[in-house]
Amino acid sequence: MSPKEISYTRDHIVQAAFDIVKEGGLNALSARKVAERLGSSTAPVYSYFSSMQELEQSVEERVHDLLLEYSTRPYTPRIDLNIGVGVVLFARDHPRFFTAYHIEGGKGYDAEARISEHMMQQMRKFPVYAKISDEDMRSLFSKLKIFSHGLGLLACSKRLPYDDDDYIIYMFWELGEELINATLQKMDHSDDYTVVHGLKVHNNKIKQLTEWRKKQAQEKQ
Repeated sequence: MSPKEISYTRDHIVQAAFDIVKEGGLNALSARKVAERLGSSTAPVYSYFSSMQELEQSVEERVHDLLLEYSTRPYTPRIDLNIGVGVVLFARDHPRFFTAYHIEGGKGYDAEARISEHMMQQMRKFPVYAKISDEDMRSLFSKLKIFSHGLGLLACSKRLPYDDDDYIIYMFWELGEELINATLQKMDHSDDYTVVHGLKVHNNKIKQLTEWRKKQAQEKQ
């Protein structure tokens, strides 16, 4: 092993892999590609990592640290809205990361769960959520998450009508207030709602949909 190879640290290896995924996606990552970027053989890679899967996990942790950093920036006075805005801006600025860990293969599931829990704790710091139960909180968070990830997909594929910060921030401001107000209303009329896969749905809506589906089935016969 040459002196140049000995000088590489674990952080050098992870940073090189991180840059490769940032530019080409997860499928572009290999020991050979990391070695080429470092200007060495693959020996430094395997001196710190027993497998490429272990290296991928280290890159994933760094990517999710970056996502957390985006989601805690003060885009607005509201912590809850900043979380969603951060996800979309992260997707816009780092499309390869977003698709690699939120669309392709589901490798980021455990890290995603950790981030979701962290974000729930951050939302709890905002006074309006003091009135919301844990069940309603999770339902609200799920809806905000679905919206932010859908918008993130549009952002990373360059399909938003505008992709500047103000457009994304104001969109979340509008939607966020509507969802929060709807959640508070459901708490005041809890008997009118039921939980479907973690989301609270009005009983009348379920009844209407059931009747419509039954009618559609009858017309097909």
